[in-house]
Amino acid sequence: MNKDLNKSSKLCSRNDLIDWLKEMLPDPFKYRDVTGAAYNCEIRELEYVSRPLWAIFSLIASGDFDEAMVAPYIERIKLGLQPKTKWTFPNPTTKMRQVVVEMAVYGYGLLCCGKKLLTYFTDEEIKYLELWLNQINTIEFPQGNWLLFLMLVNCGLKKNNLRYSETKINEVKAKLEEFYVGEGWYQDGNPSQRDYYIPFAFHFYSLIMEYYCPELKLKDVNKRLLQFEQDYLYWFDQAGRSIPFGRSLTYRFGHASLWSICAVTGVHGSGLGQLKHLIFNNVRYWMRQDIMQNHNLTIGYAYPNLIISEDYNAPGSPMWGAKLFVLLSLPEEHEFWQIPEVGINNLSTIRNEEKPGFIIVTGPKQHYALAGFQYSVNQIMQHFSKYGKFCYSSRFGWNLSRDVQGINNFAVDSALALSVKGTNQYASRGIIKDYVMKEDYLYSCWDYGEIAKIKTWLIPIDESYHLRIHWIETKLELETYEGAFPVFGWNDKFNQPIVMKDAIILENNQVASGIKDIMANREIKVVSQNPNTNIYDREKNAVACLRGEAKIGKTVYGCLVYGDFEVSN
Repeated sequence: MNKDLNKSSKLCSRNDLIDWLKEMLPDPFKYRDVTGAAYNCEIRELEYVSRPLWAIFSLIASGDFDEAMVAPYIERIKLGLQPKTKWTFPNPTTKMRQVVVEMAVYGYGLLCCGKKLLTYFTDEEIKYLELWLNQINTIEFPQGNWLLFLMLVNCGLKKNNLRYSETKINEVKAKLEEFYVGEGWYQDGNPSQRDYYIPFAFHFYSLIMEYYCPELKLKDVNKRLLQFEQDYLYWFDQAGRSIPFGRSLTYRFGHASLWSICAVTGVHGSGLGQLKHLIFNNVRYWMRQDIMQNHNLTIGYAYPNLIISEDYNAPGSPMWGAKLFVLLSLPEEHEFWQIPEVGINNLSTIRNEEKPGFIIVTGPKQHYALAGFQYSVNQIMQHFSKYGKFCYSSRFGWNLSRDVQGINNFAVDSALALSVKGTNQYASRGIIKDYVMKEDYLYSCWDYGEIAKIKTWLIPIDESYHLRIHWIETKLELETYEGAFPVFGWNDKFNQPIVMKDAIILENNQVASGIKDIMANREIKVVSQNPNTNIYDREKNAVACLRGEAKIGKTVYGCLVYGDFEVSN
């Protein structure tokens, strides 16, 4: 963790935000292909060059910027628009369609900057840009948030009187309505994906197009944002952390990009001072984390960690978080930079969010989400951890598995880990077959392949406690472990658990978590977890657990889970 706390605590102005941006802006001419990805090096370099442009184009749009920050990126774009050189931007095809992800920012630049951007380029370069971007209209698209890239690019071209496809714009408008599920929520293609892509893709791009292209007449953009905002406020705690959940966490402060575009467009139910607090509080948190190396954002979360990555994460990928810097399109004299921050202090203690399947519990120390609906249909890497946990805490985070062989290698925190007895191989909740949300509990039905069927009830109590009940029917004998929250830095060489009747608590450095067996049919255990498994802390950690044996037939488990940040007396 970056110990320069004074620096982050002083973040209060546009210049402070620009200074932080300067620290992370990579040299667009010095790409280092140090990690692999599912797409080739040519596209990875385009990504590395293009993602910082969410900030660069926003600065140009403001008219209030240092030309020295912008110049290297403009020069690199100009080289990319020269045909048949080593610098030329790759063309999108259906097999090379990752290119279209990076085209989106050029659509944004054309929308927010207009002629200001085009004045940097010659007629020949503009002609090539028009040709290159129009190739987006010739390929097959996955049915999800990518369709918004198609609309963004065509709207940018249209606004600048360049060739575009009205047909594609209308197709995306119609398709967007198929993704809408109500109460301000969209689903990203498959019905189970309702994660951070909803705010930083669906709402983010919709607000951009509503603001710069109101003639599009997208349906209920502002109304839907205001509905969604009421849920999304609960995803950020008082320390500025967003609840870590789902894919693409390496985009980090990209979670707050929705608040940035709300401030730019003026569409929000919160006051402008509250938006400023949400953004700056989140940035202050990230400024304290070890997320940069040599002017590059690293792959990881609170520290560099490839275990959390997806197959589509390359060295330039984390700069997708630069969408937060659309805020810089507001010049220094804008009201946003002048007003004081206002804290969010009117949240309910417990909020039911039916569309993402969360019951969110709030408090001054953490926000946590009990999860009962979503799962990873495509079994994204680390899907048990990213979607399958029972509880997602903004303070404790969660662990990643290093292996399925051996419980110490498996991320047992906030999970019920199941193993056919004698195999020592583990799985936890994956595909959810059925789901019910009531005012005071969540129910989910899931299975362990064809071996066992599990019904789980999650019951919130307060900021520090929640209950879990499990009904298991199995065809084979199972060994089971159920974990509380991970306790950072806890090491059995130096730390001792607090053991009580049917309960165990782990404490370390003012952090404590424990679990109590309320059915008296399991034994207490400490499960050590490997370094680099917790998304917040790189050191070893441990999880207070209950170990059980489920016999053939039916078994019922119950536990009370505890997590707090002060040592219990």
